[in-house]
Amino acid sequence: MHMFLSLPQSVAQVPAASDPVLCLQTVFRPLYILRLGHMDTKGLVRALGEESLLRHVLSINEEGLRRCEENTKVFGRPISCWTCLVDLEGPPRLPVLWTLVSPFIDENTRKKFLIYAGNDYQGPGGLVDYIDKEVIPDFLGGDCMCEVPEGGLVPKSLYRTAEELENEDVRLWTETIYQSASVFKGAPHELLIEIIDASSVITWDFDVCKGDIIFNIFHSKRAPQPPKKDTLGAHGITSPGGNNVQLIDRSWMLGLDYSMVESPLTCKEGESVQGSHVTRWPGFYILQWKFHSMPACAATNLPRVDDVLATLQVSSHKCKVMYYTELEDWALP
Repeated sequence: MHMFLSLPQSVAQVPAASDPVLCLQTVFRPLYILRLGHMDTKGLVRALGEESLLRHVLSINEEGLRRCEENTKVFGRPISCWTCLVDLEGPPRLPVLWTLVSPFIDENTRKKFLIYAGNDYQGPGGLVDYIDKEVIPDFLGGDCMCEVPEGGLVPKSLYRTAEELENEDVRLWTETIYQSASVFKGAPHELLIEIIDASSVITWDFDVCKGDIIFNIFHSKRAPQPPKKDTLGAHGITSPGGNNVQLIDRSWMLGLDYSMVESPLTCKEGESVQGSHVTRWPGFYILQWKFHSMPACAATNLPRVDDVLATLQVSSHKCKVMYYTELEDWALP
């Protein structure tokens, strides 16, 4: 089975065979060839993690766009897309998977795919109708000798545990301007923003990567005590990973020591949330991401930390968010 995406019409330039990315030029469009059927995809996922593979795919997309920009300048005509040729020879269930997945792909996107089964790509209507035979890879019946290794099995000794992969995902995300945080039942993550001048604007952008959370914004005239990081550590238990900070002391009373300035916002797993708040008073604003309990277990009399201890082993009682905040001055007209 072979998949051809974004069909070109002819070939204008062939790069050196040693090009590690193997980008050919089709109507000045870059062509990326991926021998996915000869890869140990399960081993790659277990050894690298989904996040690392996603980063690699994004880098391929960025490389394709970069080459499109270069060709636009070189050939003096707009080149706005590139082509991906995927060799899926090997896995027997891929035709069935495509049948199941394709209905969920947007029709306009689906029309950009051309799929061959067996040796159909070598006959009429095959690759030669879209790419010159001299630049079709030899392993697809063309004349271009491409030294693309078939790969092999990833040694199981390189497999990583679920915890290692999660920590790696966090590290990859935190290489950006976004920060990661873990939210536990009874242990929200809180962020402090000090406002000197009223009428400032607090903006936020966050993704709920795991679980459901409730997002709150509070204001207090009092400065919270130094952040309590990894509250579970005080009880001799190591936090399962991720950043977790509490600022609101359990002795504080809502409406007396601090107040809510925005209505609580319930956010589901997978949602991306952006927003802003114009501050009315100077002081200390606290952004809070709190575990969203299901109605059946919403009521509890356990203290915050004790609640965590009681449910620590339950994976469903952990959430993860990636967030970015910014503070701006707002000049009134």
